[in-house]
Amino acid sequence: MRKILNLLVASFLSCHILSAQVDSVSLAKMDAMLDGYVAAIEGESMEVKVNECSFLINSCTDSILRQRVATKLFDHYSDSRVMGEETVAIAIYDEWIGPGKVRLASDDAQLKASIFVEFNRNTLTGMPSPVIDLELIDGGIATLGGPGERRRVLYFYDTECGKCRLESILLRSYLDMCESELDFYAVYVGSDRGAWNSYIGEKFKIDSDKIRVFHMWDPEGESDMYRLYGILQTPRMFYLDKDGTILGRRLTVEALQQLVTIGKIEDELLDRNPAGSRLPEMKLSGTMLTARGAKSKTLDISRLRGRPAYLMFFSEGCSNCQKEKEALPSVLKGKTKVFMVDVDAFMADDLEGGRMLFDAFDLTTLPHIISLDRKGVVTDKYISFQ
Repeated sequence: MRKILNLLVASFLSCHILSAQVDSVSLAKMDAMLDGYVAAIEGESMEVKVNECSFLINSCTDSILRQRVATKLFDHYSDSRVMGEETVAIAIYDEWIGPGKVRLASDDAQLKASIFVEFNRNTLTGMPSPVIDLELIDGGIATLGGPGERRRVLYFYDTECGKCRLESILLRSYLDMCESELDFYAVYVGSDRGAWNSYIGEKFKIDSDKIRVFHMWDPEGESDMYRLYGILQTPRMFYLDKDGTILGRRLTVEALQQLVTIGKIEDELLDRNPAGSRLPEMKLSGTMLTARGAKSKTLDISRLRGRPAYLMFFSEGCSNCQKEKEALPSVLKGKTKVFMVDVDAFMADDLEGGRMLFDAFDLTTLPHIISLDRKGVVTDKYISFQ
């Protein structure tokens, strides 16, 4: 359906409104088709959205029409509530608006677009969080962003912001009940210490032994935090993993709660079979690969060991699994062993055993490859043979 719609929109752009004067009726039809189009590709990856927006803009040979299409797509993705779609708006700006291939309707619109890009480029989802030092309420200094011991919530607010007051109450209620260990960085963007102290007392008395709270500010504006974290308005909330990667931005409390829940599950999965541990006692059927060949067998995986040995969970319908299997010849040297377990086949033969398998290992993403030393101790996991 998406490809058909793509062709229909492109055909409409190139054939039906390329007259010297683009009338309002034609533009209204085009706007409606573009609205339907962006809705149809909402579930696609950001890469697909970027490529197809570029295709649509490039389909416009009329400069007025190209301006209209580029503006509408840029406005849609820059104002989207779908997390991560700012990436598409920035890509449109970088390819078309910034270089001058498309000029927006006014200097004001052009300036607003450049400011949006400047204030959002550093904090896109999946990027490393900017590292800055801010002053703590007691006068000390703490670092915002970058790697840390825990997952973190960064919350930028102003005491004069009505929406911040409501969001702060909701946030405090959530953090009081949160079962995940988090570091909460509450960053005041103003410069009135009295108002700040009163606000903290009213809105941020968080009563949880799982939450560490840091109250920070930059009264002199020396950190460049507004540009680095895109604080054009408040409130603004980010969620970071332990590596400092931005997992969520422009979040509501409800969206934060969902990400924290996902993060807790991910941490629990990562805690399974850590380096230095031994595999659980569990009999699995699979294929043992060595330099001499392959042999089907049932094995207690707690006894798997070699120089080195690998345990590989895979699925026949998985393209990444196939790539790992194709890389196996370069791995199978000397006394190396690779014990391969087809998760789908195992589940089909033993449903209850399959449940135990999912409880014992992180199989949310396949393939999952674990390496062991000659004593059967886990040395690494989530590895690749490629």
